Amino acid sequence: MKSLYQTAVYVGVSVPITLSLALGLATLLNQGLRLRPFYRLAYFLPYITPVVAISMVWQWIYNWRYGLLNYFLSFFGIHEVNWLEDHHYALFAVIIMNIWRFVGYQAIIFLAGMQGIDRVYYDAAKVDGASGFKAWFHITLPLLTPQIFFVFIISLIGSFKIFEEIFILFSGTPGPLSSAMTIVYYIFDQGFQRFHYGRAAAASVVLFGIIFALTLFQMVVTQRWVHYER
Repeated sequence: MKSLYQTAVYVGVSVPITLSLALGLATLLNQGLRLRPFYRLAYFLPYITPVVAISMVWQWIYNWRYGLLNYFLSFFGIHEVNWLEDHHYALFAVIIMNIWRFVGYQAIIFLAGMQGIDRVYYDAAKVDGASGFKAWFHITLPLLTPQIFFVFIISLIGSFKIFEEIFILFSGTPGPLSSAMTIVYYIFDQGFQRFHYGRAAAASVVLFGIIFALTLFQMVVTQRWVHYER
């Protein structure tokens, strides 16, 4: 139950924040900024970089004595935070790292969708006197719902499968007091470390049931809100 709860917290926090930041980032990139190809490459690099390399770099960033994150926080008067050894912050350390990792990938998908929207809609909105925000809210957002729907599904399912980042970030442990143990890590721990194969198999069925139920819910309910350009 603890692993299910922590997985739910991870999914409930990381998925909406990543989706929102990616949408805002894609909107900025769609404004015709200079060096836009460079920005697209820079934001996409974390997604294609191996998880091992990313996790090891973030181990250094999170170091409570000489890490880069605490160094920047010190400018705001925040004392050193023991990100990887304090059970209050361990799960949020994983969330921050994965938001940074996936936000660029999702932004590229949103940017591709925005660039595929016909400019006729924006020209008509400008003639009608619509502001930039109204045009974005009433044109870009509805016509981007196919991409939002796709990204939401893959990010939601992918978040339930998180394992490698936790294993590497906390050096083969689920964090202090198992504070970063997710359902997949629980399956690994029960099956390959404690050799409770029956319990690991049962937890795998539970995970499958959760992902299957969420996928059905999204396909039946959420897809009704998707608008396809004609």
